[in-house]
Amino acid sequence: LNKSPRHQLIYNGIDIHQIESLIDSVGPILPQHLIAVGRLVPEKGHAVILQAMPKLMDEFPDLRLVLLGAGPQLAKLQQLAQQMDITDRIEFRGWVSHDTAIREMALHHCVVMPSRSVQEGFGLALAEAITTGRPVVASDIEIFREVAGESGVTYFSENNAADLSRVLGAILRDPRSIDSQPGKASARIKACFSSERMGKNYL
Repeated sequence: LNKSPRHQLIYNGIDIHQIESLIDSVGPILPQHLIAVGRLVPEKGHAVILQAMPKLMDEFPDLRLVLLGAGPQLAKLQQLAQQMDITDRIEFRGWVSHDTAIREMALHHCVVMPSRSVQEGFGLALAEAITTGRPVVASDIEIFREVAGESGVTYFSENNAADLSRVLGAILRDPRSIDSQPGKASARIKACFSSERMGKNYL
């Protein structure tokens, strides 16, 4: 189908100002604490984070992982954590409100988004994670590249626990990664994915 001047791509947007106001009151960042936010379904790839944990735990004794979200994979993920003997390092918190999820992402050392390319949605949660200023590690899938481009995110090979361990290890070793950096790499997010821009484009 040929494009014409009558066609315009309008991205869905996030409320950047609300996110920035939510993270203003966040306390000290929790070192060596990882967080993943999303429904507990196979497409979100949570199992690969659990599989990456043992190697990281050998180097980072205070490593913890929080999973925010509910879904049909909960029992399987809990069983996998038990089989890998990492239950004391994993916290399944279940569903939380959107505002709570934003604050929790801003509190943790690193946000992990391990989604698989099969049936992954547009990825506005990735834009929200970038806006918190925390280091973000995400699957190297097309939709995440469309949202984040080459800035604000460190990518790992999809569904590859060894590569995820490598990428996370590099971030956790870097003392600068614990610094809070709200707005880091947000120029692209503000330019393409703000709710304000979305509204103006529709009007």
